[in-house]
Amino acid sequence: MAPVALAAAWLWARRAWGVILAVVLHVKGVVYALLLAIGSLQGGPLAQGGGDGLLGLWTVFVAGSAVSLVVLLGGLRARDAAETRDGSQTNGRGSSRAQGD
Repeated sequence: MAPVALAAAWLWARRAWGVILAVVLHVKGVVYALLLAIGSLQGGPLAQGGGDGLLGLWTVFVAGSAVSLVVLLGGLRARDAAETRDGSQTNGRGSSRAQGD
């Protein structure tokens, strides 16, 4: 839970490391839940009948993590486009105009 809280705090503060950590955690969430879903289908106690009963949960986790990753990356693209349109560039700590450049 600590990496998630750290990524959230850094994203809130608009630090570059927050974006990096958030993307890594989202990708991990998608991959891990997908592997759990595959394992549920192949090796669960009800494998002959189609899973161990948790397949629905893992599917929800895969979809939720994938959607939140797309939203995160979409927000980054929108912010980058807005900064380019305004002519301001950030270095992870605020705009360069505010720092006297």
